[in-house]
Amino acid sequence: MFDIANQCPLVGGNAVFRARALYALVDADQEFDDPALCLLEGLITKNVVEKDPNAVQMLPNPANKMATLVLTTPLETSGWLVFYNSLGAEVMTLRIPAEQKQFTFGTATLAPGMYHYLVRSAESQLGEGKLSITH
Repeated sequence: MFDIANQCPLVGGNAVFRARALYALVDADQEFDDPALCLLEGLITKNVVEKDPNAVQMLPNPANKMATLVLTTPLETSGWLVFYNSLGAEVMTLRIPAEQKQFTFGTATLAPGMYHYLVRSAESQLGEGKLSITH
């Protein structure tokens, strides 16, 4: 059973996972190094890195006349809120003051529709999302 459990799952398929589940009853501490096992077969596996949850949120969404950007942590320095239309053209940029967790702004200059937004600081992109505008 150990020989089956110690195979690359891409080669052995579901039998490998079943053998590992049964082998865990004998030795719960046994770990299997799938990237190394698959490399022996000439297969390269990718490690999936879990992204951090988005640090920004737009309320309300859809928005009518006003919207509020909510940040999980305040910006250390001032940043920018940039809106793009469905064609990817930049349509509005707003400066976000430092040390604020909420930033309220008017949406009157945006036509009704769906917009993609990015929140940037001087160093990096902090978050992104979509905002629907209705008038």
